[in-house]
Amino acid sequence: MSRRRYYDHEPVYRRRREQGFRGWDSPDGANPFGAFQDFLESGAAPAVSRALNLGCGGGEIAICLSRRGWAVTAIDYSPTAVDLSRTNAEEAGVPINLLVADLTEPWPLESGIFSLAIDNHVLHCLIGPGDRLAFLHNAFGALRTGGIMFSANMSAEGNLDYARHGIDPVTRIDSHRTRYWATRDELVEEFSQAGFRIASVRVLEQDSTDDNAGAEIVIYAAK
Repeated sequence: MSRRRYYDHEPVYRRRREQGFRGWDSPDGANPFGAFQDFLESGAAPAVSRALNLGCGGGEIAICLSRRGWAVTAIDYSPTAVDLSRTNAEEAGVPINLLVADLTEPWPLESGIFSLAIDNHVLHCLIGPGDRLAFLHNAFGALRTGGIMFSANMSAEGNLDYARHGIDPVTRIDSHRTRYWATRDELVEEFSQAGFRIASVRVLEQDSTDDNAGAEIVIYAAK
């Protein structure tokens, strides 16, 4: 893949692999997958079928789903992340279909075949409205009718310290131009524009390991 994009995490995953990490490990011990684990245990999760893991990183969510019997396809724009996912899946002894692809471009996937799509902290990496809507349209198209999308992302809700995190208070984009902090209403509108029906929206305050980081917005949306 020759073209890189502003939301590309390839350099980060290369550094993490060199440092001995297996994916998006959290050095402070925080669990970046807690909201998704809660979703799986809730009545909102669909019956085991086919799942699409968007921005799979080291494959933690994909492996979790595969262990539960799901047929999982996992995509990331970072080749190193996909390599980490492949290694982790092989060590776990579970099958995952892995692809390197730009999440804002047409995907090499059949439409309407997945019961579940997962966005665990991907959408907040997309700062342009065109890229954000393209990502959501792709996810919507991949789902079958009645399929569910799980989305968890950082947001402008809650106690967010703009100065500490280098965020422009007007645009809500960080100084590196790689993160966008959306409001609850903006996220609901974006999902609706892509065709989704919002089933649930929750605003969760971040834990004490990262004070003033704002809240996490968790959305369950149906096609």
